[in-house]
Amino acid sequence: MYFSNKTTFCLGLALILFLSCADNSDVEFPSKDDVRQRYSSSEDSSSSSKESVSSSSYDESSSSTESSSSSELSSSSVEPSSSSSSSSLLSSNSNSEPSSSSIDSNSSSSSLSPSSSSSEPSNSSSSSVQSSSSVSGISSSSVEPSSSSPALCGSTGQIPTASQFCYENSTIKNKCGGETYNAQEFCGQDEKVYTLCGSLPYPIDTHFCLNGEITPKCGGKLTYDPWQFCYDGLVKPRCKNSPSGNTYIPGTEECCVEKKYNLSTQRCNDSDIVETKCGDGWYDASNDDFKCRDDVVKKKCGNKWYDISNNDLDCQGNVIVTKCGNGWYDASKKFCDNRDYKIYKYTIIGSQTWMAENLNYYIQSYYSNAKCAEKIENSSWLNNTNTIYCDTYGRLYNWNIAKNGNVCPDGWHLPTALDWNTLMNFINLSCLLEGFDDCANAGIPLRATSGWGSHNGTDIHGFTALPAGYGDYGYQQLSNFGIEGSWWSADDGEDVSSCGYGSGNCAYVTVMNNGNDDLSWWRPRKSEHRSVRCIKNN
Repeated sequence: MYFSNKTTFCLGLALILFLSCADNSDVEFPSKDDVRQRYSSSEDSSSSSKESVSSSSYDESSSSTESSSSSELSSSSVEPSSSSSSSSLLSSNSNSEPSSSSIDSNSSSSSLSPSSSSSEPSNSSSSSVQSSSSVSGISSSSVEPSSSSPALCGSTGQIPTASQFCYENSTIKNKCGGETYNAQEFCGQDEKVYTLCGSLPYPIDTHFCLNGEITPKCGGKLTYDPWQFCYDGLVKPRCKNSPSGNTYIPGTEECCVEKKYNLSTQRCNDSDIVETKCGDGWYDASNDDFKCRDDVVKKKCGNKWYDISNNDLDCQGNVIVTKCGNGWYDASKKFCDNRDYKIYKYTIIGSQTWMAENLNYYIQSYYSNAKCAEKIENSSWLNNTNTIYCDTYGRLYNWNIAKNGNVCPDGWHLPTALDWNTLMNFINLSCLLEGFDDCANAGIPLRATSGWGSHNGTDIHGFTALPAGYGDYGYQQLSNFGIEGSWWSADDGEDVSSCGYGSGNCAYVTVMNNGNDDLSWWRPRKSEHRSVRCIKNN
């Protein structure tokens, strides 16, 4: 009898359902898609199978290899149950046309034979199917489990599921958003993998990793770079836009390149130096050479300090110098005559401050002019023009100019007889210049160490007396140059009855000469030109 492929498919499916009812504990069902696929593939060979089966009858004694149909059928056999329902189903199918889709069991002990006109029950005492059955044409490997087992996770003895993984071969963990991770990583709250910060995980919604440290997000949500910082919920650049740059308080502080400064008390100058306010000035407080005293900026010069706001002061060679015209001088040793900007040395002897060189101030008056020798030699003519003579020995003045012409600089005066006596008394307590008395050896400590021939001095007091000579009364010539030095006193000695030149024509001078070491008191004519040494006002 001929059965269509559809009939064969239905009979096979019915047998599977029957067998599953007998014992479903050992049966594994093929899916509907598997059956349909196998059924579809069997249609291609069905026509040849039908031809072969129709030309021959089922013979119990015929060999299973004599026809292709019997071969196909024998290769897909099933051991039926001895139950009557199974016999009935097989009997109804005994004369059906076999196809490549047949019922197959894993047992080889019994099969459905196409040569039999009725189904033979199985000799097996078991009433159930011995192994899983399948639709004809489906390979046994498609329904049997794989022989290889999934790998265990280390010593746990467990197998990770599809949503798990074996962490460091020691622990089973859940995957992070479907991804695995290692010991240097962690799974964030957003199911993403992140690198540990240092060696620690962190809450990625509120923190981030900055330079290996867990850092709160700025304003709870903003991350920033190492060259930035967070202030009041806002990201600001560090000073110099550098990771090592300072942070600051915006509105109160600001950056000056890599340094920060306070806006109320400091500033960044044009040289990118932070300066601090001091009175009306500014200074670099980080520089030890500057300081603020009494709201005045002081700068260190050697071991002293000076006011840098005073443009007349400077530091040269670790010495504080004061401006005098276009020159500078050390105010601890010299002073400036602001009338002509000549600079003079001074010396302190006892309680007095004396000029340490002769006055060289040009003055023209009713009485005469301050004179210079044309040459540095005896008998040189005197004139008003400044010469090298005056640069070294100073000018020569008559007494009236020296006394009444205000020749000494401001703060200084022409010494009186008392001033000279005080000087002599400091050098030699036994000396008192009265009349024409001499003070023995008093000239030695006041004279320069050269220029006096065999009677040079020691100049231990820095007075540096020089033998400048004097201007002769009658011929306006230089006399006694290199021999004598003499200096006017403010006293004219009118109490003395006679000076040899008539009353009122003489005044006191202090005299030294190279013929001895003494200091003498003398009264020449007022019209002669003599040197001037000024003494500082007390």
